[in-house]
Amino acid sequence: RWQALDLVFPSTTGGPASQSNLRKQFITACEGAGVPTIRLYDLRSTWASVALESGIPIKSVSERLGHKDIHLTLNRYVRTDELARKSAALGADQLYGLGADGGSHKEVDEG
Repeated sequence: RWQALDLVFPSTTGGPASQSNLRKQFITACEGAGVPTIRLYDLRSTWASVALESGIPIKSVSERLGHKDIHLTLNRYVRTDELARKSAALGADQLYGLGADGGSHKEVDEG
């Protein structure tokens, strides 16, 4: 008899899937897709990182992960990569009106 529990990964009867069966199915899916096999739990980190890089607000990601506040999400899932560092540097240049040579784009009234 089917158990309508609205689970993401139900068993064949609708109840919670066993960890061992779920892992076997995941490994089979990874092999079939030709991608490296990772721990199933690592998908959580992947989703969080991609969601944040895609511009989903940190509060929304934190709530989806079930965290009480955003600090855990920030400490665990926000990573600085080269593109993020370059974007931050570009942002500072724009904030202070500096050009590529470090000089100011703004006219300075010395009078």
